[in-house]
Amino acid sequence: MKALRTKLSTYAIALLISCGFAVPSMAGSGDFSGIFGAMYGSAGGAQIDGRHTDQSGEHTEGQVGGVFPIAGYEVGFNLPIGDVLFLGVGHSWTQSGMATLADGVDNGTDKAAVAGQDDSSRDNFHLKAKKP
Repeated sequence: MKALRTKLSTYAIALLISCGFAVPSMAGSGDFSGIFGAMYGSAGGAQIDGRHTDQSGEHTEGQVGGVFPIAGYEVGFNLPIGDVLFLGVGHSWTQSGMATLADGVDNGTDKAAVAGQDDSSRDNFHLKAKKP
């Protein structure tokens, strides 16, 4: 019985102390007024793994992928309207890259003339990155 009373007293004291430390904070619209700005950047990427088994049972494995950057900025102004409302006007700009992960190019060899051969000698794959 004493152990239960000690445990309940400890929990009650912890609850009362935590309630005493909790102070509500109220921010008015004036706290957010003025000019603001931000810069940001990140990178995204992708990779594709592939495996091909030809007619003779030989395995060919390959990987293709790329990383592309994303960056930008944001600027603006907040105008307080009343105690709890503000109007924000801003501009944001984002620049990113684009990656074509796999682009097949045929070297012009007649496929009927080399039937039964592996296509790895005829096709090339390239990684392309460009601005949109």
